[in-house]
Amino acid sequence: QFLYLIGAYSGCQHLQPPPIMSHLRVHVAAARDLKNTQMIGVSDPFVEVIVRPGHRRENEMRKSTKVLTNDLSPRWGEDFHFDNVDPSQTLLKIKVKNKYKMMKNKEMGFVDIDIADIPPAGGEKE
Repeated sequence: QFLYLIGAYSGCQHLQPPPIMSHLRVHVAAARDLKNTQMIGVSDPFVEVIVRPGHRRENEMRKSTKVLTNDLSPRWGEDFHFDNVDPSQTLLKIKVKNKYKMMKNKEMGFVDIDIADIPPAGGEKE
């Protein structure tokens, strides 16, 4: 099971000392060979992108891809933009879920990424 995504952020310096607030762009490209979680039929996957400042839930920002029906190797190709992100204290959560019409959506997989580990746009992390 693979999920392809690209993340980059661009910072802007303020007159005050850190935190340096940044713009975060997350590109959700595709997934491959997802496990079918439907009892009948094939999963309808979508991706939920969550930016959690300070690793706390109360200020988190959520965005979702479109749902692709009956697809275990979906290609989304969607970009999401988040402003005012402190890269030193922010968690990026990526969840692949199966859309259900009558029940709660079921998580198919996830990854948590500390934004401090993502290199800035146009540069490399040492």
